[in-house]
Amino acid sequence: MRSTAPPGGQSLWKQLKARAWPESGAVSPVPALDGLRAAAVLLVLVFHSWYKVPGYLAAGQPESSNPLDAGHTGVHLFFVLSAFLLFQPYARWLFGQQSRPSAVLFFKRRALRVGPAYWCCLFFILLAGSIGPRRLADVGLHAVFLQNLYGPSTYSLDGVFYTMAIEVQFYLTLPLLGWFCFQLVRSGLRPGLAVGVCAASMFAIALVDKALSTTSLTAIPTVGTALVTFSSLPYWYSVFAMGIAASMIYVYLTTEGSTRFRNVAAAGSAVFAAGLALWLSLVFVPALAQSPVPLMGVAYSSILLGVVFGWNGIRALFEWRPLRFVGLISYSLYLWHLAVLKVFDRFLVHLPLTEHVIARLLLLLTFGVAFAYLSYQLTERPFMNARRKAHERPQEERLPDRSKTFGAAAPGRT
Repeated sequence: MRSTAPPGGQSLWKQLKARAWPESGAVSPVPALDGLRAAAVLLVLVFHSWYKVPGYLAAGQPESSNPLDAGHTGVHLFFVLSAFLLFQPYARWLFGQQSRPSAVLFFKRRALRVGPAYWCCLFFILLAGSIGPRRLADVGLHAVFLQNLYGPSTYSLDGVFYTMAIEVQFYLTLPLLGWFCFQLVRSGLRPGLAVGVCAASMFAIALVDKALSTTSLTAIPTVGTALVTFSSLPYWYSVFAMGIAASMIYVYLTTEGSTRFRNVAAAGSAVFAAGLALWLSLVFVPALAQSPVPLMGVAYSSILLGVVFGWNGIRALFEWRPLRFVGLISYSLYLWHLAVLKVFDRFLVHLPLTEHVIARLLLLLTFGVAFAYLSYQLTERPFMNARRKAHERPQEERLPDRSKTFGAAAPGRT
């Protein structure tokens, strides 16, 4: 009797199910991190369901006094996750577990990851308005992720696109940060201390930048938007620094220190609880949120480490399948959600504040998610095979001779 299974060995139904379910595209996916991405994008959705809705603030009320304002910190979590995942090859390099990561391959993978969906969204936004020289120039800056170089373009097309400029500019600096850490290791520092120095330097840059954001420098073109204030990369360096530090801890505990430490799950759970407590304090204690020291990156990196190392119950929460689904399409959802709101907002203006906010959130969780899923299938998934091919050779094929990498005595290591 003939088999009805296709040549690949799977039934057609299983192939359709596999095609319907989003995939991360990662070489070694961590399901719980999909749940964290979902948490990040859901925070952003909650924030934009409330932000600047008519009457969203009472007269004289600061935005930070409303807990819903904490939704904007979903961007912090996205940046922590990005640094955590992208620095791992450099962490393994510092520990002598692989050769130096290729910057060319890294940039190629990043272009294939963030480019297609973003450029598609940008194209439709271009078509939605009148096309003239000024608008074309504006779209051109966005297309090459330089919109924060020119003040009027920073927030002009979509309220979240400025974060894409910050993210891509971080990509450009990441190989330099990895090289800087490696030079510190070669000078005699242990890998963990080298990354600590790098992260502390990034944190200091962010502190200075935050202080400068209250000065007249913000009025200077380009300086104000690309080097100082909320739309600049240096302003966010503390958040990326915490993701890098978490990445180094993760690589160490899963390789070098895997046999040296016991009760990692208990320690991870404690770190998760501490991170969650700090997050709640930042949300519900406005004075703490206004601290000159940027603490949200600390909170989210602690939560991240708690998720990957904590008790199974914590990890299972973020591996919940519906939450993972949202996380897997979170990039498209992030790009398109404000455009979805613009389509429906004209039908909601008559609603009272609470009903307006709830209606917006429900629309994003239905039409927004549906549209994001379509965007994912059309503009993200087709490029995943190309991204996989752009990865370097398997680790076992590229382990270097440690004596050649670090010198005969492997400086900083015993």
